[in-house]
Amino acid sequence: MKVSHTPLQRVGQRIAVTNESHIEINYNLCKPKISFQFLAEEQLKNCEVREKSEVLTTLYRISQHTWQELNQLGRKSGGFELIPLMQLRCKSPNNEMFSESSKAVVFHHATKIPLIGFHYEDIFYIFCIDRDYKAYKH
Repeated sequence: MKVSHTPLQRVGQRIAVTNESHIEINYNLCKPKISFQFLAEEQLKNCEVREKSEVLTTLYRISQHTWQELNQLGRKSGGFELIPLMQLRCKSPNNEMFSESSKAVVFHHATKIPLIGFHYEDIFYIFCIDRDYKAYKH
């Protein structure tokens, strides 16, 4: 792609080209992608069918909004809350991608099963399904 040599050329709301080899993406304007990379398999196996359905419904709802919209919704209206890692009782992943993060993202479904994870770029990495409400002080 041929790019002019202006310091910043707008391509769209989410993407800006800063030079020929660097493209900046505003991930807050992207819809979340979901990753189960750091979720222990037993957490999903321990869920009842109803709980799995609720988790899937929550993930679908999350995927319909941008990160910016989810942030504006607030935790009780379909958005999320941030919980300091020090307050979590569940194990967070020991991964350098999250080493600088001091807070976990928590989404709630209408039935209140919290999904706990990290937001990195446009990806929500789930590492805990708090089905018994013991992962942090509610």
